[in-house]
Amino acid sequence: MTRLSAVQTTTSPAELLESGSDNGAAAHGALSPLAVRMHGEYREMPGLRLTVRQAARLLSVAVDVADAVLHELRRASILARTDDGVFFIDR
Repeated sequence: MTRLSAVQTTTSPAELLESGSDNGAAAHGALSPLAVRMHGEYREMPGLRLTVRQAARLLSVAVDVADAVLHELRRASILARTDDGVFFIDR
């Protein structure tokens, strides 16, 4: 059985994408709740490197939602992505 949070049931992947900052300078207030949570996971685990599928499992969300969240953090210059699709903290 899959558990869904209020955010997951009311926010589409497109809405998650639209919630990011276009200028790359997003503060936590401008990030979706899932993006804030994902950023917290990266802060708590230095060196964390996740694919979209791994992030989906970690957050217990659909792959398209995890993809939107990771790209939101990438646009905010919080995460970077390798050529093979692994997301990591951009320092």
